[in-house]
Amino acid sequence: MAAHEARQGHTKVAQDIQNLVDKAKERKFLTEHKTSPIPLVQPKGELVNLVSVQYSDTRLIDMVLPIALKKKT
Repeated sequence: MAAHEARQGHTKVAQDIQNLVDKAKERKFLTEHKTSPIPLVQPKGELVNLVSVQYSDTRLIDMVLPIALKKKT
């Protein structure tokens, strides 16, 4: 789109589009390379004061499972 606008002589619009694309690529790079874990369970809104959420200390590797169930993981 930026190239098309530039060919049409709309250099300001082309530059704006290119800047937006560059910012989006930068944001994507930053979010892809996070090293900290992302919490999956977070109560929000009114639930914050009503619900308690925590992760289990038991890991799957530490559990004794039937072979059929273990194969599903």
